[in-house]
Amino acid sequence: MHSLVRGVVWFVLVLVVLPVAAGAVMAYGRGWPESWRTANWSSSGLLPETSAVPAAHVLILAARSGNWKSIFVEHLSIVLKPERATAWTRYDVVGWG
Repeated sequence: MHSLVRGVVWFVLVLVVLPVAAGAVMAYGRGWPESWRTANWSSSGLLPETSAVPAAHVLILAARSGNWKSIFVEHLSIVLKPERATAWTRYDVVGWG
């Protein structure tokens, strides 16, 4: 029984705690804006020009959140483009709950 508990502890340590700690260190090393007001809100360049995609599309995009939340949270957006539309339409859920 003791070896089973020891195995579970090592499993959790190696597959959960160490990756989360490494992600936290990397996120801290990159730095982040002090608030959402000072964040870079320019386009990420992920979406192609609408003229290059004539068919209708529904995309779900995920991106890291800002500040310390980026260790645990991703921000999701749903992006729609009707057939032959001239622009993408993005829907976001903003907030903590």
